[in-house]
Amino acid sequence: AATLFQAVLNGLQAQWLLNQRLDIIEPLNRFLDLILVTDD
Repeated sequence: AATLFQAVLNGLQAQWLLNQRLDIIEPLNRFLDLILVTDD
């Protein structure tokens, strides 16, 4: 049971890290789009 809990915990942590990365990447993509559009 302890190992199962640990596996679930690791999965949640991985999901959170992925979400954090997406939260950072999304604004970056919008910022780059703005720069590319204004460059035109």
